Amino acid sequence: MTADSSSTAVAYLCGVKTNFGVVGVNENVRRGDCSNVAGNEVDSILRRSIKGVFIRDQ
Repeated sequence: MTADSSSTAVAYLCGVKTNFGVVGVNENVRRGDCSNVAGNEVDSILRRSIKGVFIRDQ
């Protein structure tokens, strides 16, 4: 069994487990159901670092 690359990338780069076939949202969003995306987005490690002290003046 192999993992879905999109959900694996979200878990690796955002620290959140998600469902098969979705990107950038948490496990509350099901594939093909865009009605509940708002409020379930996750931040990537890059976005967190830009918000923090690691990367400034971008």
